[in-house]
Amino acid sequence: MFPETLERGLIPRLPAHSKRVPRADIVDGPNELTLHLDVPGFQESEIEISVDKRVLVVSARPGPVAESPAERKVLLRERARAPLERAFKLLDEVDAEGISASLALGVLTVRLPKRPEPGVRKIPVGLIG
Repeated sequence: MFPETLERGLIPRLPAHSKRVPRADIVDGPNELTLHLDVPGFQESEIEISVDKRVLVVSARPGPVAESPAERKVLLRERARAPLERAFKLLDEVDAEGISASLALGVLTVRLPKRPEPGVRKIPVGLIG
């Protein structure tokens, strides 16, 4: 279904129906994959990233909405902040211990370092006895 991401180390998983799904871009670099997720209006403290059994889950839950002063009345409210969630299955090339994230201008950037390729290892042969 997603052959490009399957080969690159991430497999998108279906989200829960009660949450919005943030749009994502995945960029493959020589040493890491970079995941960009749109999370407009969320602060760092409202975003949670976890890895469990090789599944990366990014969720954002809005904090409390500030009430308008009594003398002011909201006439239109279209910018509801609903929870967001997106999950990706990590393939073996991703080093889950080195994952890091940053947030700027409503875009969450998650860096997923790749494990080093195993090189050729010479095994010495010794004598018994």
